[in-house]
Formats: sequence, C-alpha cells, structure tokens
Amino acid sequence: GAFAVPFAFGGRHSIGEFLLVCSAVVCVAGWVVHQLTSEESDWVRTRVEPLLLAVLALGLIQIVPLPHSIVSTLSPAIDEVLPLRSAAAIADGVFLTPWSHLSMSVSESAPGLAIGVAYVLIFLVTAQRIRAVDDAARVLKMIALSGIAMTFFAFVQFFFSNGLYFWLIDLPQGVADDRLKGAFLNKNHFAQFAALSVGPLVWWLGVHTAPNERRRFERTRQKDTQSSPSFIPTMLLAAALGAVLTAVLISRARGAFVALSIASIVLVVMLFWKSLINRKQFGAVAAAVAMAVLLVGIVGHRELARVTERLHDWDSNGRVHIWKANLDVFSEFPLTGTGVGTHVYIHQRHLDQPFSASRYTHAESSYLQIASETGVPGLILMTACLAVAFFWCIRGVRISQHRPVTLALCGITCSLLISCIQSVADFVWYIPGCMIPLVLQLACACRLYQFEADNLVAPETKRVWHLPRFSVAAATLVLLPLVGWMLAEWTPRLLAEPAWSNYRKVVLADYTGKDIASSVEGDATSENATLQQIMRDLRHAAEQNPNDARIQTRLAVQYARVFHLLQTESDNALPLSQIRDAAETGGFESHPEMLDWLTRAFGDNIKYAFAAKRHARRAIELNPLDGRAWLAYSELAFLDDAPAGYDRKCIDQCLRLLPNDAAVLYAAGREARVDGDVEQW
Repeated sequence: GAFAVPFAFGGRHSIGEFLLVCSAVVCVAGWVVHQLTSEESDWVRTRVEPLLLAVLALGLIQIVPLPHSIVSTLSPAIDEVLPLRSAAAIADGVFLTPWSHLSMSVSESAPGLAIGVAYVLIFLVTAQRIRAVDDAARVLKMIALSGIAMTFFAFVQFFFSNGLYFWLIDLPQGVADDRLKGAFLNKNHFAQFAALSVGPLVWWLGVHTAPNERRRFERTRQKDTQSSPSFIPTMLLAAALGAVLTAVLISRARGAFVALSIASIVLVVMLFWKSLINRKQFGAVAAAVAMAVLLVGIVGHRELARVTERLHDWDSNGRVHIWKANLDVFSEFPLTGTGVGTHVYIHQRHLDQPFSASRYTHAESSYLQIASETGVPGLILMTACLAVAFFWCIRGVRISQHRPVTLALCGITCSLLISCIQSVADFVWYIPGCMIPLVLQLACACRLYQFEADNLVAPETKRVWHLPRFSVAAATLVLLPLVGWMLAEWTPRLLAEPAWSNYRKVVLADYTGKDIASSVEGDATSENATLQQIMRDLRHAAEQNPNDARIQTRLAVQYARVFHLLQTESDNALPLSQIRDAAETGGFESHPEMLDWLTRAFGDNIKYAFAAKRHARRAIELNPLDGRAWLAYSELAFLDDAPAGYDRKCIDQCLRLLPNDAAVLYAAGREARVDGDVEQW
C-alpha cells in the first residue's frame, strides 16, 4: 500500500482508492492467517480502539436510514435545503418517502466510510505486526524508500515527459509535465507526500551515522578509518534527502513549503534537545541541504521564486470564498454536518459569486471540510485523534532512553506536523496517497511509545491479550461481510472509471484543444459524432456503476439533448417545455392517456425523454443535493404524473442548491417571465 496507492495517481483516481481497500483487505487476511497458524493468538492493545470505533460509528450513522422525525430533529436545516424531500412535500410530490439519512448524499458518504474503514484496519494491523523496534524500523524504511522512489520518478517524468502519465496514460485531470508532481494529479499532494518522507529519512540517516562502539573498536584495531563501509550508504541517504527537499521546494506548493519549513525547525530543536546530532550527522544533513540548494539553483530557481511570490497571495484561487462557504455550512448543520463527501455540492449554496471555470471538489482545508461534513462530533473526534497522536510522539521523545527510538519519534513528529500544517489550507487528509504514509507512521509512533513506556514503568495491566481460537474465528466472520461491503462499494467505481474518464476527456476537449470527434468512425457530423461518443461512454459507465449519481445526472442531460436534436429534425418540432405545457393543458382524463398521446405525437423520439426522466429521478434518489439533476427533472416531471406547478418547485429547489449557476438562473427567469413576473425575470 505504501507504494501502490501513491503511484496510482495519489489515490485521487478510482484505481488508487480501490488499491487502498485491497491493501486493507490483504492486511486483514494476513493478520487472520497469522493468528490461526501461530502457536498463540494475541492482540496488542493500542488503547485507541474505542476512539477509532467512534470515528467509524459517526460515518455509519450518517448513512443508515432513520425515521424522518429523528433526521429533522438532529438536522432541522435539511427540510430547508431539500423542501421537495421533506415529509410535508411527499404527499403532493412524486417521491414516495422523505429523506431519511443524516448524510444528504449517501452515494458519496458510503464510499468515504469504506475509505475510513480501510485506514483503521491498516493502522490496527500495522500496530499488531510491530512487536519490536526492528519491525517499526522496517516500516519507516519502507516509507522513506517510497518517498525516494516517487521523487526520482517525478524528476524523470518532468524532464523526459511526453505529457502523459507514465508516458502512456492520458487523464482528463491534466498533463504530467506542467508541474513536478510525479504520479500525483496535484503538485500540492505530491509535495505533501514527499515531505512526509523527510522525517523517516532523517531518522534513517541519524541511525546509520550513529556511533557504534563495536565498529569503532574494530576500526581502531585495524587502523583503517578511511575505508568506512558506511560512507557510501551515508552519502546515498544524504543525496536522497537532498533530492526530496529539492522536489518539495520546486513543486510550487506553498502549503508544503511552509509546513516543511516549520516542521524542520521543530525537528532540529527536538534533535538538539535530546542531543541527537553529532558532527558526522550534522555534516550529512548539511550535505543534503547543500545538494538541495544546488539543485534548486540549477533546475528550480524560477519555481522557488514563484512559490515565494505566491506566499503573499493565499486567495489566488478563491480559497477564502470556499472557506467562508464551509463556515456557513457548518453554522447551518452544526450537529451532524451534511455527510462525508457532500462538500462538492453543498458549499455552492453559500457562495456569493459564481465560479464557472473551476469546480471545488474539496474545501481547500481539511479542518473546515471535516467541520462542514461531520459537524461538532467530527471536530471532537478529529481533535481527540490528533491529541493522542501528538501525545505518542512528544511523550515518547521525553521518556525514550534509546537513540534509534528517539530519532524515530522525532521524525514521526515532523511528519505529523507537516500533515497538520498543510491541512490548514489544503485537503491532504482526503488524499489516500498522502494518508497512507501518515497512518503507517502513527502506528509506529504508537508502538514505539508503548515500548519506551513499558521500559520505564512496568505496565499496570498486560498490554498483550491472548485470544482464544474461537474469538479469532468469530472476528473473521465479522470481518468477511465488512470486507465484502468495502469491495462492493469500490469495485463498480473502478470498473466505470475508464468510460467515465473518456467522457470527461470528450467534454473537456474545448479546454485542451484536442479533436475528440475525429477519432469517432462514421460519416456523421462532428457534433453528432461527439454526442454518440458521450452517450456510449456514459451508458457503459452507468452499466458498471448504476449507483453513481454523477453519471445518472449527466445521462439525463445528454438524453434530453438527444431528444431536442431529434425534435429539431421532426415534423412535430416542439421542445420539452412546450410539450409539457400541452400535456398539462390537454385535458387528459388520466396519466396513461397522456402517455399514449405522447407516443402517437412524437413517435420513437419520446423514448429519449423518458430515459432522461428515469436517469434524472435516479440521480435525485441517490443524491438530492445535485442541483443539476433537479434542473433536468424540472422539464421532465410531467412524465411522472407530477402535480401542476411541480416544475417550478423543482426550479426553486435548484435555486436553493445552486443560487449562482447560470443554467439555473436562466430557467428560473424563463419561468418568471412566463408567469408575468418581469422584476423576478
């Protein structure tokens, strides 16, 4: 997982999240097999199991169905934000049941909970496997090697890239050679990942250059201090550390630059406090810094200058507006939040201006996104987790009597600070590629602190519990459905990702200048060929993952587009709005009679309107926060035998969710003009 997830586009791609889930499954399977095949089964208490269970319980309660009365009591603003899914609107509407979840988008929150479960399982299994300092050392070396590998790959790809990731993969999220970012889709997240390897590298360098009495005695006897076998490895580690520092500096990531600077100062202070730096180690670190300065001067001085310029303008991409919107969401939903993964939809309700060029999938602050999505309980649990993590590190450093352990805890403290500081102005806690090394290091911190605490004072209670075989078997029976659910959440997303990416590349062709339509076979016009490609990709994505509201919404929009294009070429060329008016004022005695008229009047074309209605309704059922789904449904609700005026209620619902969206404003203005409300129009 330490290598696979970061190299799978940092975990921002479905394959990365799927590999994270698979890593957790493999960890659990390995632990179970080990417990069943070893002479004695046991469990090392980390004492944070109740806290981790509380975190998962918070995610679970967001997605389980509850009576609407409880939902309204705990989150009264839901009825204000989703009036058409409230209990009062159900009787006169087209949906059969009111919204019954604390999360306002279960289709987004459930996969997020699966990711959280994966982190917890990886942490617990890693902690169980660390039974000695050497075990923690292997984990830290693995993290350091992962950072070195990513840095090396980033430089190679940056200087020898053809614009494609891994020289083969074309992603709609961007190109590979515009920034130094390795396998990550965002330079900030690459810089965070690289910075998280600085602490383990400093530990490794410190341990490797530490005095060794036996080796020193042997060198004294041999009178050969010039041919030390540790010289070459020391220089290699120093060079690796210098390369990682250089990568962070020239990646143009302001947050990582500030976080690494502050954490490095704290790390140096801790090392001097514990007298962990000797002349040899100082020389190695100085060599690494000198190499970083040299590389920055050769290849990255312009990039570093841009970073320093941007340090004075933290709102260059609208961060302040997004932060304010998340604070408004938190004030509106303080007790429960809106649900994990809902930020991309709910924050638009509180923007004071439209952002047509960008789509803010995250809050640009992990703390604010946790507040808006999980409310006060999430903030309390987040604070508790951070407090425990810092306690392990700081208390462990204070009581440690062993140089390697102290160095390791100092390095992990550096990583924890880097993550916490950059999270103030970035959403790195939502990036699996950045969280994997942090979770592994925190598992090491937990066990290293326990080793030192047990050496200092005999534990009052046994830290290792012996488990009966039947309890391991019972745990396995509990874990099997959990693992199955996690895979069921992410396997469809993985299977749908290729088609979804192809669709995104087509719709983004105007921005990249690529001629997508030229690759489509046939004699159709460019517009029709592009539309055919879009429909093929979306239908295939929906077949693989029918529970993705994003795909359902876009299918609804595209089916409506197909219907309008066919109507322009038909004898009865009426748009949906006029067909709806004719259906509502046609005096039909029953809904089936109206449907029969539609079939006779518009022939096969009407099937595309029904398809658009079906997908729009499915999108609303999955994610009622999607204002575009409500907008698409507003023109199609009459096909569901909706009461008169329901289309205007749908547009009002859109205005509550997307008050600055151009398409929503146009639709609302059109309806106001029809009603004769010129001022509103």
